[in-house]
Amino acid sequence: MQLFGELINSVSNFKAYGFFRQQGLLRTLGYLLFLSLMFGSISFIRPWKTFNSDADDLASWLTSQAPDFALAKGVFATSPETTAVYRKEGDLILVIGAKPGFSDSLLAGFPRGILLYADRVVVSGGEGQKRDMPFKDYGDLKVDKKEILAALANRGMLGFFMAVFWMIIYLGGKLLSALFIAGLGMNFKAILRMNMPFGDIYKLSIRALSLGMVLDAMLSLSGIDFPYFFILYYLMAASYLWLGMKAVSDEDMTAAGLKV
Repeated sequence: MQLFGELINSVSNFKAYGFFRQQGLLRTLGYLLFLSLMFGSISFIRPWKTFNSDADDLASWLTSQAPDFALAKGVFATSPETTAVYRKEGDLILVIGAKPGFSDSLLAGFPRGILLYADRVVVSGGEGQKRDMPFKDYGDLKVDKKEILAALANRGMLGFFMAVFWMIIYLGGKLLSALFIAGLGMNFKAILRMNMPFGDIYKLSIRALSLGMVLDAMLSLSGIDFPYFFILYYLMAASYLWLGMKAVSDEDMTAAGLKV
C-alpha cells in the first residue's frame, strides 16, 4: 500500500519530491521495479493476445493448407514439392518452399515477411529491414511441420519467457528514459541555481516518469493508438521533473529563511 501511496504522490503532490529526494537509490529503484511489474504486465496483455490470435491462425493454415516440410542438413524441403503462401493482410506474409526465381519484392507489401527457400530464409521487418540467413549456418538443426505445430499448441512456456523478456526490456527502457530526463534535470538545476547532485536528480526523474507509465498502460489496455505518444510521454516527465525540482528548491529556500 505504501508504494501505491508513493505513486499517487509522485503524480499529484510535488511537495513530496523533497521526501523522495531523501530516499536511497535502491529504494527508488524498488519503486520503479514495482511500477514496471504492474504497468509492464498490463502493457504485455495486448501483444500476448495478438500473438495468440496470430499463432492460432497460422496453426490452422499449417494444418489445413500447408504441405509437410522439414529442415535437415541445411536443406529445407516440402512434400509434395510445392510453394504455399500464407497472407495476413497488412501484417504478415509467409512463403513455404519459395523457388530460386521467386521475387523478394513480394515482402514489400507487408510489414513482416518470411520466405523459406531450399537453402536459406529471408526475413523482413519494419522500416524495410531484411535479413538473408543461409540454413548451412545453423549446422545440424532439424525441424519439421509436426514440431512447429506442437510448439504452437503448447505456448505456455513460450509465454513465460516472452513475459520475462518483455519485463526486462520494459524496465531497461524506463531506466534509460530516467537517465535522459535526468540530463534535462541538470539544465533545470542550473536555471534554478540549485545544489543538487546528479544522483538525486536521477531519483526524481524516476518519479517524474510515473504519470506517463500510467497513461501508456491505459492506452495499451484500451487498444487506443496514440500517434507520437512518446513525445507527450517525455514532455510530461520533463514537466514533472521541473515542477518537482522547483518544489524542492522552494522548500530549501524556506528552510533557509528566504522568501519564496
